Amino acid sequence: MKRAFSLLEMTIAMAVFSILIALVAPILREFYLLHFKALRQNEAMLDLNIALMSVDKLFSHCVQVRIYNEGFHCALRDEESVFDLENHKLFLRNSSLILDKNGTLYSPKSDFKLALQNRWDLFADKEKKIYILKDGKIQTLSLENGKILAPNLSGGIFILLQAGLDLRLEDGILKYELRPRFFSDALMQNGIMAERITRFTLRKQGENFFLKICTQDEGVEYCLEKILR
Repeated sequence: MKRAFSLLEMTIAMAVFSILIALVAPILREFYLLHFKALRQNEAMLDLNIALMSVDKLFSHCVQVRIYNEGFHCALRDEESVFDLENHKLFLRNSSLILDKNGTLYSPKSDFKLALQNRWDLFADKEKKIYILKDGKIQTLSLENGKILAPNLSGGIFILLQAGLDLRLEDGILKYELRPRFFSDALMQNGIMAERITRFTLRKQGENFFLKICTQDEGVEYCLEKILR
């Protein structure tokens, strides 16, 4: 026959239990705080890495880079690939380089008209104009059925441009603006690339660009750096 706990035994057991809790609680609390801090740090570094990779992807298409305080401006090369179905086979087209020959634009190994139509559809832009980089300058060409309406350029290799890009840090928010029409705000697209950013530094050294981006959490600053080119 089992006997019940006496009041004295129960009091002693509760006292021992209370002492154990008092001893273990600070350790558990410290473990929880360290674990929570590690999670916050990992989350901050993950957000930073995503922002860094996003900037790197955009920057890989940049030409005519101009650096300013906590941001930069550049023109984006039109290097997006276009899939085309021909005779029940899938072909990959590209429009990174175009040539001017007798007033006609074309691109070897690609379908220029298809790439141009894709750009117009992408930006909902039906103006018969394209932007190119020639001799270090951004120039506008008016087209009609692939022909230059006012041919004023000599033959050569051009870089087809997609849009002007502005990336800047304002009040802890990394913002971007895309201008498919370089000299106009028409069709401009803008958005947020990252938040809680404390520093955004781009510098050029030789042929390479070095990017440093930082965030802060509870007084601790976390930074990542990357060579973009």
